[in-house]
Amino acid sequence: MKQLANFENSGEKIKKLATILWKITIVIACIIVVLFLIMAIELGFGAFLGGLLIGLILLVSGYVSSLLIYGFGELITNTANSKNITETPEDTTFHS
Repeated sequence: MKQLANFENSGEKIKKLATILWKITIVIACIIVVLFLIMAIELGFGAFLGGLLIGLILLVSGYVSSLLIYGFGELITNTANSKNITETPEDTTFHS
């Protein structure tokens, strides 16, 4: 049964998506820290510490979620590879 093109190699696509989401998380965390740094000029040092804390929490949670998504993609890739290995016909004739 032939699969649709967008469903082929789905494990690699999931792994790429996890990498992209991690990079987006880094950019968003940096933007938040910079915004809170700008706010710290007006509101004081507490705003900057709050921004650092929020940025750190965002980075850690983004890393963990990206790691889980990447691991799921790796699991799919390994399962597909092992399925392909077990389905290939082998030469069962005896050679001396």
